[in-house]
Amino acid sequence: MASALITSLRQRGHLISARKPLQSYGPNEITDASVLAKASGEPINKVNRWSYEIPMAPPMAGIWLKQTVPTTEEVLDQLKACEHGRCFAVIEGVGGPYSPLTKDGDSISLITHIDPKAILVVIKSGLGGINSSLLCLNSLVAPNIILHFNRFDRNDPLHNMNIDFISSKLSDIQSEQSQVHLTTDIEQLGLTCEKIFPKCH
Repeated sequence: MASALITSLRQRGHLISARKPLQSYGPNEITDASVLAKASGEPINKVNRWSYEIPMAPPMAGIWLKQTVPTTEEVLDQLKACEHGRCFAVIEGVGGPYSPLTKDGDSISLITHIDPKAILVVIKSGLGGINSSLLCLNSLVAPNIILHFNRFDRNDPLHNMNIDFISSKLSDIQSEQSQVHLTTDIEQLGLTCEKIFPKCH
């Protein structure tokens, strides 16, 4: 989803950086970082710094493989080197908000330190989508939170009922701290990002 968003925005003339600070993957698997690097047009060593060739959360993968696992502060230092001149960076975590990410933190820890203007959460459109949406909305704080319903099918009654249910809850969930945006396709997601980052070029 991050790759598709970056590709869509670049096609509309925006300069976007991609960062996947940590990743883990199975043997012979195409990595997230390589996909993001292709989408953003950046070298993979800028997109990713720490990789573990085993499908486990990075801290566990590092222990298993006897490789270095960075602290959250080390990851933040790497992210500060983002390409200047690009209007914003798409930073991809691993798993969900509470998935272990660094030696001393999870994605929530990283988000708290970065203090992003927007957080994109990719949600299943079908069964489990409501639970995932509400759990994420209750744990994330940012000026803008985008809930993107992945593989949304307008002809699927469950998909439509799920998004209607979440829409009905937004008045209770939204606060002065966060505005929640619901998107169901790449075009809509790209337009939402353009509204959030109006000075993007």
